Amino acid sequence: MVFGDNRPTNTYANYPPEVFYTVVNEMDAANLIATIGLGDHVGYGYESQYAVFYDIMNSTRLENIWLLMGNHEVVYPQGWTYWRQYIGPEYYITDSIPGWRLALLNTESSLESWNNQLNQAVAELNGRVLILFMHRPVYPNVNHNLQSDKNASIHEWANTYGWPPLVVQAHWHGWAYYRFNNTDWVIAGSTGAPLYKISDCQSEATCVSAYHYMWLILYPNQTYSFKPVLATNGTFSVRVLNETAYIATNNKLDVYGNPVEIPVRVKYTIGGTDVYIVAMIPANTTIVFNINPAENYLVQTNATEFYVYFTKEDDYNATIILPENELSLASYNVTGEIELYESVTLTSPTPTTTTTTTTKPSTTTTTTTTSTTTTTTTSTTTTQTTEPATTTPPTTTTTTVTSTETTTNATFTTTSLTITTETIISTPTPQATTAATLTTQPSVGGDMIQIAIVMGIVLAGVGVGLFTILKKR
Repeated sequence: MVFGDNRPTNTYANYPPEVFYTVVNEMDAANLIATIGLGDHVGYGYESQYAVFYDIMNSTRLENIWLLMGNHEVVYPQGWTYWRQYIGPEYYITDSIPGWRLALLNTESSLESWNNQLNQAVAELNGRVLILFMHRPVYPNVNHNLQSDKNASIHEWANTYGWPPLVVQAHWHGWAYYRFNNTDWVIAGSTGAPLYKISDCQSEATCVSAYHYMWLILYPNQTYSFKPVLATNGTFSVRVLNETAYIATNNKLDVYGNPVEIPVRVKYTIGGTDVYIVAMIPANTTIVFNINPAENYLVQTNATEFYVYFTKEDDYNATIILPENELSLASYNVTGEIELYESVTLTSPTPTTTTTTTTKPSTTTTTTTTSTTTTTTTSTTTTQTTEPATTTPPTTTTTTVTSTETTTNATFTTTSLTITTETIISTPTPQATTAATLTTQPSVGGDMIQIAIVMGIVLAGVGVGLFTILKKR
C-alpha cells in the first residue's frame, strides 16, 4: 500500500487526523507484505510527533514499512535526528523484487545528496525497471512542486538515462494523474492533511481533491497497475469468522467514485507453519477463506483470483499453490493446530468536521465527476518556537517499523464449510476486534511459476525476504 501526507492541520499537534486511522485500519486488514509512506507523516518534526506516529504504525500487523521524508518531518531542525532515530535511512533503494528497482528518494536533502541519489538509482540496473518514489512532485504542475534546482537536476539526469515508467509522489494534498514523456506521474498525497484546490492542478492532468491511499501491482513481465482508493467512502474489512475461516467484505470506491477491488493477504499458522492466502477481493463482494482440517486441511474459498504460499525451513523460498494445484495442505505435510489473526482497530483521539471534495476531469481523459464527503481535523494554529514535551523513544534505531508477534491459539473445526458469493447490499455492523501483531516473514517464490508482485501500496511478492506473489490475470 502507498500513502502520504497524513500530518494534522495544526502542525504543532501530535496526533494525525481521524481519516488516517481509517486508512491504517484498512491497510492492516489487507495485511500486505509492504507499505510505502510518501512523507509528511508528522507536522513539524518534534520528537513527540515522531513518537506518536511510530506507536501508531508499530501497533499494526504491517511487516515492512518503508518511509520517505517530507518537508514537514524536518521543519524543526532536530527533525533530522528524530527521523534517523525513529524511522531509519534518509533514502532507500532496493532490488528486492525480481525485475524491478524501487528508489525512495529524499527531496529534502542537499542538491549534492539529491544528485547522488539519482545516480545510485540507475547504477547497475542490469535490465531492472526503475520506479521512483519522492515527496515533492515533478509533474504535474500543481503550484507545489519540486525545488527548482533539484527539478533542473532530475531533468538533466533523465535526458541521460530516460524517465522511468512510473513516478509516485505526494506533497500536493489530493490525487493527481498525468501521462507525460511516456511516464505515469502520480500524486498520492492525502491521507489526512488539509485538501488542496483542484484549480492548482494543470489542465492536462486528472486531479481529485479527496482523501485516499493507493495499491500497486508489479508483474514479473515488468508491467504494472495501480488503483487509488477513496478513504472516506465505503468500507473494507477482513475478520476472523470462526476457528478456521476469515471473511473479507469490500464495498470501497476509487477516487472517481467507481467500485474498486482490493488485494488482501490472510495469515494462518498451522502446526507452526505460516500459511498465507493472497487474493483480490472484487468490488461489492464478500469472500470467505477457510482451511478445513476434516478434508486434509483443504483450502476453501469463493475467491476466483488467489494463490496460497508457505515457507518451512527456508524463509527465503516459498512453496506456491495455485488454484489449479492440489489445495489440500496435508499433501504438503502442513497439518496441526490452526491459529488465525485479528486485524487491528485504531481510533483517533481528535475531533473532526466534514468538508466536501470535488473532482476535475482531465482535458484528455474522460472521467466521472463526483462529490464525496471527507473528514479533516479542525484545530487552531498557534505560534511555537520551542519543542513540546517529548515521549521516551524506542531503545534501538531501526530502518523499518516492525512489531512483535502475539498470537492466540484457536481450536480448529472438523466440519466442512459451504461457500457462496455474496453481493453486498448494505454494510454490516463491524464486530469488535483485538490487536494482534506480527514479525516479518520474508519469502520468495519458485522460478517456474508465472507470478506477480502485489504492492498496495501492494508489494506482494517474490523479493529477497520482502514480498509474496500473485498470479497475473
